[in-house]
Amino acid sequence: MTPLLVLAEFGCSETGDGELRAQLDRTLRETRAVEGCLQATVWERAAERRFLFVTYWSDGDAVRRWVENEFHRTALMPGFRKWCVEGSFSEFTAAEPDHARARKCARCGRWSQAKPGWSEAAPASCRQCGAGLAHAAEESLAARPLEGARQACIDAALAAYEDASLRGVCHEGAWEAAVGAMRTARLGG
Repeated sequence: MTPLLVLAEFGCSETGDGELRAQLDRTLRETRAVEGCLQATVWERAAERRFLFVTYWSDGDAVRRWVENEFHRTALMPGFRKWCVEGSFSEFTAAEPDHARARKCARCGRWSQAKPGWSEAAPASCRQCGAGLAHAAEESLAARPLEGARQACIDAALAAYEDASLRGVCHEGAWEAAVGAMRTARLGG
């Protein structure tokens, strides 16, 4: 079993913000009810209409159970496609840190993906109409507080995992140290 940290970050339109907010309680209830969900939390920047869902899973099968959840499939994912103007999904394990980052084109409304890896790169242009998406990729961490909080969690987790591993702690123990570090990470304001 390989525990997973999954981050789902969304920036909403003005109307989408209210619609997503109306689903937050049910989203957390449904997520936490999935066998193998170790923790589910949502961070938000209300003034910026940004949300960061942080979930910890026992393994990939638990994540698949959430993806196959009826509420997730029929209400949440179709809703995100309407409510959000930006989104990214990141999954962190010791084996595979790279997952696609997506941005919604302001011109045509289509989503474009790029592989960010650790660099946090984002797609530069829309795959459908070619419109530039560079403005979103050029934002600094200071201008994107959720990115700063996300990076603080990642840095804390990586440092704790590495420290525990160097001290000879087993994989599961090092993972517990990483989760503990994320829970206590200073996320700024």
